[in-house]
Amino acid sequence: MSRFNLLQVPMVMVSLSCSAQVSAPTQPVKSKTEEFVYFGDKFFESINSIKSKRTHHKVEKIKNQHMENQIDELHTDTYTGFRVVFLRAKSVPNDLLSSLTISDPAIKLPFGITIGNSVAEITKVLGQPSSLKGSVLEYEIADIQTDTVYFKFVKGRLAEVKWSYEID
Repeated sequence: MSRFNLLQVPMVMVSLSCSAQVSAPTQPVKSKTEEFVYFGDKFFESINSIKSKRTHHKVEKIKNQHMENQIDELHTDTYTGFRVVFLRAKSVPNDLLSSLTISDPAIKLPFGITIGNSVAEITKVLGQPSSLKGSVLEYEIADIQTDTVYFKFVKGRLAEVKWSYEID
């Protein structure tokens, strides 16, 4: 494994493969990185109990790629400190999380990670990345679908965390 100069990387990416459509992993969580990726889905499931005001709501009609005549909805809800994008499909009983972005340091993230951490503090918790692609560090776990967590840094400090879940 090569050594990276972590202080010069503006964006860190944790890429994992798992299903965004289940509320909990079907197998026991094996690493802090996997648990961190599942946090996004858990956060989304508890969104109604979060005391934050929704400041913007947008609904986009999209064609279902599997059902010829079905039109689904892609919802984007912005709250103070975070944003969620989810799919509301007529053929699925629950909303499916597409992405979650958190930028509020008051929101508690797993393992003591907080907005404002340095790259070194993040990698100390989640471990060294498996690869570097441009300005993106990756942590990968192979499975059926790819789910990704991005750690975006501004001036060497964590500015936002974005979970992105593959929905098929």
